[in-house]
Amino acid sequence: MIIEIIQKDTGIEVSYIGEDGNLKFKDYNVARAKHGYPVWHVDDNATGHPGIKDISGRNVDLILAPRFNRFDLMQYLSHLSKKTLDELYYFATPKMSAFDIETLIGDGFPEPARAEMPIVSIAHTMDDDNLTTIVFTTDVVTESDCAEIKTIVNDYLKPMCLPRPPEVRIVYMQSERVLLSTWLNKVVRHQIVMTGWYISGFDMPYIVNRCKKLNVDMALGSLKNSVDRDGHPTHMIIEDMQALMKKYERSMGVVESYSLDFVSRRVLGLGKLYYESDLKTLYETNKPRFLAYNAIDTILPILMHRDKLTINAKYMLAASAGLPFKEVDSPRNQSEAVCMRYILDTHKGKVVVAEGGDWPKVGPYEGGFVKSPVKNYGKNIACFDVSSQYPSAMRSFNLSPDAFIKKLTDAGEVAKYKADPGYIVTVTNNLYNNKTDSMYRSVQEGLYAKKQQFKKEQFELMQIAEKFNNEIKKRGLKP
Repeated sequence: MIIEIIQKDTGIEVSYIGEDGNLKFKDYNVARAKHGYPVWHVDDNATGHPGIKDISGRNVDLILAPRFNRFDLMQYLSHLSKKTLDELYYFATPKMSAFDIETLIGDGFPEPARAEMPIVSIAHTMDDDNLTTIVFTTDVVTESDCAEIKTIVNDYLKPMCLPRPPEVRIVYMQSERVLLSTWLNKVVRHQIVMTGWYISGFDMPYIVNRCKKLNVDMALGSLKNSVDRDGHPTHMIIEDMQALMKKYERSMGVVESYSLDFVSRRVLGLGKLYYESDLKTLYETNKPRFLAYNAIDTILPILMHRDKLTINAKYMLAASAGLPFKEVDSPRNQSEAVCMRYILDTHKGKVVVAEGGDWPKVGPYEGGFVKSPVKNYGKNIACFDVSSQYPSAMRSFNLSPDAFIKKLTDAGEVAKYKADPGYIVTVTNNLYNNKTDSMYRSVQEGLYAKKQQFKKEQFELMQIAEKFNNEIKKRGLKP
């Protein structure tokens, strides 16, 4: 599974997860000059590539551009060997770790954009056999404090019936700057996937902005010593567990709150560590419990990950769409990837998507009709919705960018094409080719067939599970 593709001066840098679950890299010197990437461009006068056409059927030529767009990149990758492609797109589930920060609290909750309050501790838990948890802190802790922290954590997690208690380590750091530098260089740098609760809204932006204030280089956390546009270390997955649960988890029913405490209680039957008063008072009066609280806030996401494996849905989406994991959230990226995969599989490199062509174009378009509501009180009110109306209509009538021919303006032409079953004329007089299955119809029918196959397999597995549970009950065993 590809994590990230970075376009550099002379080529692309690809990070991916190998079959062994480890992070790997491949570099391709694509550019023919500095910032000179070869890309397809529509040129009606081009004669250098007679066997290759644009999606609209026009001549194309290769020109140099500052970088690839998504279509150029996918077209380049498609020419790699099958062995290489299998290696890059292998479906992998790497080990995950979770982190959480605690800051000094002044008047009000700390703001990530300003990051004014010092970070006093960072807890980081690994999803390993020992559930290793490291707590970096700028506060001096005694041996008895460390023992108390471990006791609090282990006692609190006893209801989880873990095979062994977490291995908790407390590490003192002389300053906040040393704390951040050490955490990035010694821990983050060696992770593939990091998660945590609400880290996209608080922890990560706070760390990035705090590092700027302290002149700490976030690139310390990257094996390639670089950061992305958000200031995060490159070539690693940083996923907010809260966001994952909101978007992909459907087994919890109605969720009244997405706080860590509520969701963890719903999933694990165990919430956050309780403390009286407020967090500021806890920090000032009971350091061991404060640091144990920090540690447990990283252990809970890992235990929920083990129970739900929610991120696997996103892994599968990235692998099946052929997209880098860090780009798979965008619906537009997903659509472009599916379209590009269809073009590559169907036309075997003889048809390309080129700049300057008729498709794809992104711009304003007229939306559907929405009736203005009538304000009134009434009885026996009913409403209805058509399931998948637009996709079903497009699939049925073969509507797709590659099947579009032109917009008809002559009434005679409209009548002529409407009488020919080889064409589709819409109510807005757009003319589409209906002689062969379009890209959209082919893709939709392929997805529908897979959906039916998966539903059948799920039903069979549910039947097996039901028989298994019934047998367990007959024998008087606990499931």
